[in-house]
Amino acid sequence: MALTLLGTGVAAASADDCGTKYCISVTGSGLKVDRIYVTTKSGKAVTGFFFVTATKGSTTKWDWYYHKVTATGVPFDGKTYANGTQLCGGVAPAQAEMSYAGLGCITVHS
Repeated sequence: MALTLLGTGVAAASADDCGTKYCISVTGSGLKVDRIYVTTKSGKAVTGFFFVTATKGSTTKWDWYYHKVTATGVPFDGKTYANGTQLCGGVAPAQAEMSYAGLGCITVHS
């Protein structure tokens, strides 16, 4: 799923995607993402570290929710991303930067 805005005017856009376990919902304008929500696909609370990854080329940056929680979802503050950055969200049992299954992912486009 892509967050896409074309033209020079200011407009809001949103994108949502679910993997097999987690969903990501993004709102923003152009390459500026205002808010990211990561939730469980089932709607059931889980305990762990919610995270968002931002991947552009071979570089991945991790953004972890500030502490371990039991929740169905959490919000993340937005940032400005490069065109073509893939954002993925999920939950991990520990703050370990590795591959996780079931993530929801979107791609930011201008």
